[in-house]
Amino acid sequence: MNKKNKAFQYFFFKNSKILMIGLVINIITLIGWYYWYTNHNSISINNKHDILTLIRSARQFADHRDFSTAEKQLKKVLGQICDENLQSLVNLFLARVQLQQKNIDSTLKTLYDIKEKRWRALADNIRGDAQAIKGNQQAARIAYEKSLQSNVPQALKIILQMKINNLSN
Repeated sequence: MNKKNKAFQYFFFKNSKILMIGLVINIITLIGWYYWYTNHNSISINNKHDILTLIRSARQFADHRDFSTAEKQLKKVLGQICDENLQSLVNLFLARVQLQQKNIDSTLKTLYDIKEKRWRALADNIRGDAQAIKGNQQAARIAYEKSLQSNVPQALKIILQMKINNLSN
């Protein structure tokens, strides 16, 4: 046992500086990771809160028919998000707001920015509305039919079919 103690003491005596440096580096790494983790998550939470606040604000402006302010709010939201799914959803809302302002070219451009497949059917519905307002009945019919061919809820299918039926031939 005495030999083992002496070997143990000798090991620590020879390697104490390296062991201390390793220990300090590990402690600093853990503290740095903890700091980064807590600050990174709080920044993300604050950013998510800001985004939701802006979206709610835009919704309230749209409900009060202040579409230009709603559009500004939604564009501000788009500048803060990186997630394509959320961008597509906000772009749908933005396109609807732009359509209410009869800003057809901006609506069509916004709809072009929707990349996520799951939102394309709704985008095609809005695209059809924009083309109908523009007077392009054939493009509206194509957009509505494209939306109708997607996997949309039954209620939207009925609405799309009514829109197609209301288009002049």
